[in-house]
Amino acid sequence: MMGHAPVTRFAVAMLGVFASLVVQPAAAATHKTAADPQAIVQVIYSREGVLNLEPSDRHEFFSTGVVALWAKADAKTLEGDIGPIDFDLASNSQGMAIASHKVKTEHADATHVTLAVTLVSRGEFIRHSPADNVVRYEFIREGGRWVIDDMRSTVDGEPWTLRGLLEAATH
Repeated sequence: MMGHAPVTRFAVAMLGVFASLVVQPAAAATHKTAADPQAIVQVIYSREGVLNLEPSDRHEFFSTGVVALWAKADAKTLEGDIGPIDFDLASNSQGMAIASHKVKTEHADATHVTLAVTLVSRGEFIRHSPADNVVRYEFIREGGRWVIDDMRSTVDGEPWTLRGLLEAATH
């Protein structure tokens, strides 16, 4: 009997892992992105550092508050205009090819996580301010999953936030 103990412990452990995968909330199981902020950021940057900005897909990454604010800003956009966000948020640019990125957790608790992503260009994109190469993601827990509730960085050293840009577009 002693020889079977490791196998039994392994079987019990694997059963626990399987149960945790099967007993997920329905929203998390059908959600396209990964379960935690670090993994979500990896998904974004595995897509060449591009966030899908289509209105029907924003809920994949963003909180309901940001999605609603974005819809309000879109409603103020004149026909034929680009919209309130005219650049790629993830690369903080209008075309930077990202060679690599480094993710650092700046804050984490049960309901909020702040990640700083430092970007490295493939070489053709030169920034005047090193701060422009860092994009911060503010995550919150909403409906049992992590979502982006704000993003922030700088352009030529001048700060911007996603919520600030959307708010400005609603006025």
